[in-house]
Amino acid sequence: MYELCKKELPSPPVLMMHGIADDTVAPNQSIQLYKKLKEEEKDATFYLVEGADHGHPYFWWNQH
Repeated sequence: MYELCKKELPSPPVLMMHGIADDTVAPNQSIQLYKKLKEEEKDATFYLVEGADHGHPYFWWNQH
């Protein structure tokens, strides 16, 4: 039974975007998560967004 629980399940691709000016959640939190995902050979893409804070409108604009 333990081996069944231990089996790794496939994971979906991960897209991460974090504003450098975020003072609610430190950008380092996302950087650490991204590094861990890559260590585990997961499909992850990460963008640090200059000047954006937490929930900045930049994340919702369709013209970049």
